[in-house]
Amino acid sequence: MATTKQITVTGVTTGVSWTASSNQAWCTLTGGTGTGNGSFTIACAAYTSTSADRSATVTVTPSDGGAPATVAVTQKARSAVVVNPTTVTFDAAGNVLS
Repeated sequence: MATTKQITVTGVTTGVSWTASSNQAWCTLTGGTGTGNGSFTIACAAYTSTSADRSATVTVTPSDGGAPATVAVTQKARSAVVVNPTTVTFDAAGNVLS
């Protein structure tokens, strides 16, 4: 089941609006606009790759021309099995050599 993460926006001058946006379609926002301090929620679509994590940037931009703030979002690739050691050697009698 997918989960979400609430992000709090603070330090916004009273009456100034802000907009949050994601640079990746798989990273969606709910409540991505507000006025003054507030919050929004980030959710990520299911990811089935086993080869590499993926990244998105969420940018919160105030309407008064102030500096935007960013949230780095990383979604892990599907779990891959890791074993250690990668080889085991037995002798003829069935005893572990290494």
